[in-house]
Amino acid sequence: MVNTADFYKHTSVWERTDPLGQRLMSLLDEVVERLPDEWQFKTTGMIRFDTMQTASEFWQQFSQQWGHAPDFRVGRDGNCEYYFSYSNRADSRYIITIIVNDLDSRTDDYIKGLIVHELSEMSYPFRMYMENWDSLKKMKPKARLFMENQLTKVMFDEPEGKEYQEHETEVNNEAIRLGFQKEIDAVEVGN
Repeated sequence: MVNTADFYKHTSVWERTDPLGQRLMSLLDEVVERLPDEWQFKTTGMIRFDTMQTASEFWQQFSQQWGHAPDFRVGRDGNCEYYFSYSNRADSRYIITIIVNDLDSRTDDYIKGLIVHELSEMSYPFRMYMENWDSLKKMKPKARLFMENQLTKVMFDEPEGKEYQEHETEVNNEAIRLGFQKEIDAVEVGN
């Protein structure tokens, strides 16, 4: 299992001090304690618990450094952006944004499922890239991006499209592999 103190050495958390923020931090701790000790959970990261407005403002400012910004207007509760470095794995990084606007009424299992789903949005591709490391690192950037997208099924058309659903299924399967079946079930039913 992941050592929580080690996880927080390389993952910063944008905390909220209100009661919801305290609840979210406690649930995040529960998730982290159950994660397997795998290299992707030692990657530099940031986890943000934000309102939709604060998340949008953060990403408007940060999108220059990251190269793009997620669209939170599509009704998402969370998002994960990641960068995998082939030249130096230590340069890999991720940012998870959890939108708090509607989380007060959600169950603990739903929130833990949401957190682990977003962690799996990073974990699944990183594992796929490592499994295909030898061939991917030899490719030119465009060919590599195409192969990465094929491996992780990230060629979505739209949220209701077949490719998007295949990707979401793979990410949820990753969360289940990590030991969070009950929590993913709670997210699936929207509890």
